[in-house]
Amino acid sequence: MNLPVADNKSPDLVPEIPESVPESMAGDIELRRAAVDDAKPLAANWIANGARMLALARRVLDAGREPGYLEKIALAAARTHFHTDRRRSGVSESDAIIMIERNFQSISRALSMSDSIFAYVDGETAAKNTRGYFGSEFIVPAYAYAVSSIAFTADFPGLGPKCRAAVIIHQLAHFIDARIRDTAGAKGAAYDSLDHASALFNVHCYPNFAINVSPPFPDDRFGMMRPED
Repeated sequence: MNLPVADNKSPDLVPEIPESVPESMAGDIELRRAAVDDAKPLAANWIANGARMLALARRVLDAGREPGYLEKIALAAARTHFHTDRRRSGVSESDAIIMIERNFQSISRALSMSDSIFAYVDGETAAKNTRGYFGSEFIVPAYAYAVSSIAFTADFPGLGPKCRAAVIIHQLAHFIDARIRDTAGAKGAAYDSLDHASALFNVHCYPNFAINVSPPFPDDRFGMMRPED
């Protein structure tokens, strides 16, 4: 499922539970906070693997030598998800990987500041901020305002553990750059036909790549298409 990136107006943040919040609502917010905290270590591990494997790919390209086992995995994943083998004229594959690497570094920094970025909103606030973007047929576990905040809704705790981690990476990618949007889905012909310049701004490429370069290195795409996983 594609999640919305709102405009850059900040949502109504709820970083702490006010004293006036009813006890039942306070418990619901704490449930969301706990679900996010449980998912953050896996998300952080995937992000770190993404950054490390991009560095490996860049170094072997710069050295001009045959890639080793992990370097082959890194290069294959970069070409599968970020299409670094389909670049604009004048951009080397090493240059293309540097652009992705910088975004992963920004995502990692944003996650390290999650206490000030993550918010936990009630249903009324979530509906107002997403403006009914998806209609009643979709659940919206989280949404992001670029360089402002990421809000988690009551739908987040019901997701499976790998889906939760993928959603966090998805939202962090939205957060670091308003140009990173839901442009070509997470799989299929549109995803596969992207070039590097377009893939750099397709939000789904970030969790997909990070999962693909994490042991045991599956091209296994978690997210809202697989909410139970």
